[in-house]
Amino acid sequence: MDLHAEDAGDDSDDEDGDPSGQFENVSLDAPTPTSPPVQTATLKDVVDGKPSLPSAVSIATNGGHAGSQRGSIAGSHRGSISGSHRGSADVSSAASGSSTPRRHAPPAHPHPFPIPTSPRSGPVPQVTDLPGKKGNTPPAALGVKGVSTMDKVLSRTRMQHLPPKPKAEDETHLHEWEQMMTKAREHEAERRKLQEARRAERERHLLAVTPRWEALLARDFSVQKVRENESLRQLWFQGVPTHLRGKAWSLAIGNPLAMHKADAYHGYLRRAERALANGRFPPDILEQIEADLDDTLPILHVFQRGSPVRDELKDLVCAWVVYRSDSGRGYAPYITLLAAMFALVSPPAQAFLSLCNFLSRPCLHAFYTDTADEIDAFYRVFENLQADKFPRIYANCKNLGLRLPESYFRSVLVEQVPFEAACRLWDQIVLEGDGYIFRAALAIFGFLEPRLYYPDKDEIASVLEGRNAATAAIAERERERARLRGERYEESLDGKLSVFGLHEHELFDWLAQDGWKDSRFERLVVRELPD
Repeated sequence: MDLHAEDAGDDSDDEDGDPSGQFENVSLDAPTPTSPPVQTATLKDVVDGKPSLPSAVSIATNGGHAGSQRGSIAGSHRGSISGSHRGSADVSSAASGSSTPRRHAPPAHPHPFPIPTSPRSGPVPQVTDLPGKKGNTPPAALGVKGVSTMDKVLSRTRMQHLPPKPKAEDETHLHEWEQMMTKAREHEAERRKLQEARRAERERHLLAVTPRWEALLARDFSVQKVRENESLRQLWFQGVPTHLRGKAWSLAIGNPLAMHKADAYHGYLRRAERALANGRFPPDILEQIEADLDDTLPILHVFQRGSPVRDELKDLVCAWVVYRSDSGRGYAPYITLLAAMFALVSPPAQAFLSLCNFLSRPCLHAFYTDTADEIDAFYRVFENLQADKFPRIYANCKNLGLRLPESYFRSVLVEQVPFEAACRLWDQIVLEGDGYIFRAALAIFGFLEPRLYYPDKDEIASVLEGRNAATAAIAERERERARLRGERYEESLDGKLSVFGLHEHELFDWLAQDGWKDSRFERLVVRELPD
């Protein structure tokens, strides 16, 4: 092999000259000393793998002599050496004692995009030295304890599809978030204390006015007299005592269907028991009743399987199904919620009588008989009231093709609000009529107003139905935190909208100053339902 070719291989990486400058003073015109001939490897020898190349010792011995010829040889022989000769040049450099370290590829960036360097993103992170440099610590191997590379760049306060924040900024924001969550928990604790104090005050008030309630319900009771007397109406608004609620509801609802008070329930119950014993009760309806009973007021923990209260409620619902079959109708969703409300405050016979008469009112009759024309008419009534009270929310819902969920009407708001608030709402609904359902729904819209401007149908629907994913995730996280800390927590929600902070006092504070007018609702009903 020609020594000139070997020198050219050493210089093949410096196509643009000598970057190190160590040969810049060598004269290209100096006489070239003679050198012993060196055997040149042929292409055939290279292919056949014959060891025709000179040894590293001979190259090192002639290193000084070859260096004097580098300038004249580089131009004539550059590029004539194949890639197989390049390795021998590296061996030559190592043998000649060169202090230049080998270059390594830089480490791969942990993200496919650069770290932001704008002033708003905080300080620019320092770039670590390349491996092999002085003062550089090699990364820890897998399985070694310590902060992982991902943890060093992963942002905890920014979505993963966005470029990560600088670590200092991320830690600052995480600390601020923890402070906000701490304040929110303190605020929630204060709210609960205030709620308990107001509930205790209300209990003392109801105890003080119990004689007045007993006198009101003992004499000739008249709904019209209570509605026309502002003092009695305010008394009713403050809530009926729990032990008198069943009697108050039954008197306010009355018996417009003229059903037999003593025999109606027991007659339909005997028919239901015979159908169950003979296997003639529809099995799909029976299965649906059992499933709905499992979801009926779980916050009270009184309707679990095997509970005698559950058995009484099931008998009540089965008797109602038989009663509905006489008019050619079957089971209806949400009936277990309505039956449970009456079963909790009245004996079964009175609860059945109140349930049937309560569902005979125009609005509930339309939804529980699936009369499409009447349902649309009641929705037009609500939209007119909504447009007057909340025009921006109405316009947003209209553009999105969204209207109030039917569950608001079918469950008479039992599913939406906490149980205590539902009882007080029913105090008003049995007295005031269907209009109070619309009034309470508008109050809920007022409470949720800031969440109802977003121009997204699924988002608005998830808020109205109480299934917003982000809010549910926060509630689940707080339950998990309470579980880990050994604190008291409730698995089920007391009303679907309570996750947004809607509770009894917030709702009735809004109703106390909503400026509702019964005449407006009555005119709309007459206009939309002339028959």
